[in-house]
Amino acid sequence: MLILGLVVVILIPICLIGGVVLSFLIVPLFFASLRGSSVGGFFLKILDVPIFAAFLFVLFWAAVLAVERNAAKDYWNYRGAYDWYRMPLEYPYELRMIDGIDNAYLASFSQEAGVAGKDISRIRRYYKQGSLVLGQCDDFYREERSQPSWFIFDCNTGRAETFTKKEEYLRAINKYGFEKEPRLPTVKANWDSFRARPG
Repeated sequence: MLILGLVVVILIPICLIGGVVLSFLIVPLFFASLRGSSVGGFFLKILDVPIFAAFLFVLFWAAVLAVERNAAKDYWNYRGAYDWYRMPLEYPYELRMIDGIDNAYLASFSQEAGVAGKDISRIRRYYKQGSLVLGQCDDFYREERSQPSWFIFDCNTGRAETFTKKEEYLRAINKYGFEKEPRLPTVKANWDSFRARPG
């Protein structure tokens, strides 16, 4: 699979450059020679098209990057870019998802704020009430299926607690005023619910 990926990465630029050379250089020069016109003057004329196209291409991507940079400053509405998604919790904390919206990891929107305690990743389900986030994580990256773990994250302090035993987790959430564990919707359900809100 890795070799196939490398072949694709190498072949795409070669094919693009070959297509440009064939389209804008070889074919026009061939037809110019058939008509008997000056090859030098014709060559300069055909260069106008790719130079103008390259200018438009650069201009387009500069505009895209400028819009992207502005959007990235909006904590509540910025959804992420390309192959990753984000969902705000309470400033500056957020959940980030890569390639899909079925699992997430806890991150900070601001470079200054960090997450105290243990790293919280592979989040499959979570519930947010006020500044508290309760959730469940699963490890799908190991060959043997591991047991789920739970976490409590306080957005006010940036403090995270993790638990490998559900009894310990239930005792901890009880201290925060939960008589029983609330239903933990999936990351996808939370995403759909958040994005459905107006404004």
